[in-house]
Amino acid sequence: MYASAAADDLLQLVQQAQVLAMQFDAVVANPPYMGGSTLNLLLKAFLKEP
Repeated sequence: MYASAAADDLLQLVQQAQVLAMQFDAVVANPPYMGGSTLNLLLKAFLKEP
């Protein structure tokens, strides 16, 4: 009876460890907003192009 409850708890920990151990090739993030006043003229022109 106790062994079954302990096995259920252990299974959850093992599943969490498997997720945390996964490796990824890329990370996608939302960079902070950069106002236009800090851009140089070349970059401003490039961003305005269609």
